Amino acid sequence: MNIKEIFRQKGVAVTRGRRIRSLAGLASLFSGYAFLAVSPDTAADWLVARVVLGFVCLFAGFVLAVVPFLNRSVGDDR
Repeated sequence: MNIKEIFRQKGVAVTRGRRIRSLAGLASLFSGYAFLAVSPDTAADWLVARVVLGFVCLFAGFVLAVVPFLNRSVGDDR
């Protein structure tokens, strides 16, 4: 195995990891929106739990999916 093949495999692994994190972030964003969609007759204790969980999922999804995209778009490729 030569050095070019090693670097290519590392690049493939990095790209795969970015895609997986982006997909996990999008899934978290969508689940956050789903948790925030409550019906008017929901009990108050479940309402608070769903809203808190929804905002946690939205924040986690934003960090996983949107922030790396913004970093790559401005040139910071970490």
